[in-house]
Amino acid sequence: MDNNKKLLLNIPKIDDRHYKLFELFKLFDKVPERFKKNDSKHLETIISDLEDYIKYHLSLEEELMQKAGFDDIENHKKQHRYFIKRIKEMRLEFNYMNPLLFDKINVFVKKWFISHIILYDQQCKNAIINYLRIE
Repeated sequence: MDNNKKLLLNIPKIDDRHYKLFELFKLFDKVPERFKKNDSKHLETIISDLEDYIKYHLSLEEELMQKAGFDDIENHKKQHRYFIKRIKEMRLEFNYMNPLLFDKINVFVKKWFISHIILYDQQCKNAIINYLRIE
């Protein structure tokens, strides 16, 4: 994220949380080693942290869009619901210790999140910036 300006919205409340999510994503790069060691407690913590932080971040984003009067908020929320649904599905896979899960998380979560920032978060950026100036 540091090197990719397309991912910055210039809204510190959101950019800081995006950065935190990318830091959480990095934890999945080391997961296969832990998976081989059957370290399910550590893996459970990583998935729970990701799940909790995603919900926290998306709810903040939606609150800002609501307050800013962003007119396409329902479509944006639909995208968020889809993402949360997929994370819940991955949680079920974790319960069954699917060995491909962490590769799936690495690919899906990162790709979805990056494309979401570029395609959807950029659309509400100006509304939120204008709202925060008034606030």
